[in-house]
Amino acid sequence: MAAARHLRTNYAAMYEDWLMQAFLSAIGATDKVLGDKIPDYNSMIIIELKKTPDWSVQVFYKKDRNQGAVDITQYVRGCKSSPCPYEFFLWCCDDYITEDVSKACAEEYRENPYSH
Repeated sequence: MAAARHLRTNYAAMYEDWLMQAFLSAIGATDKVLGDKIPDYNSMIIIELKKTPDWSVQVFYKKDRNQGAVDITQYVRGCKSSPCPYEFFLWCCDDYITEDVSKACAEEYRENPYSH
């Protein structure tokens, strides 16, 4: 049992097409990975968190069950190499962070009160 802990990898997998589309858009990789298409049926995104010696991230896209996973880390906004340092990976989504959620939601409601 102790040996199994050393082999365990930290990862997450995503396989709903609309979630994958949103995630790829958020990290800035949609154009390079999908072009003008949507994710194929049975495709998935795999995110690996590695400690090598500092924390780093690798992102993979698996188009379908017949194709192996392709490393798309270099397409992530802020990442220049694979694996990508964890701090750089976190910078990919700064545009989507808000300091005051209540204020942001109130402004959106004022602009379009019928969207809720």
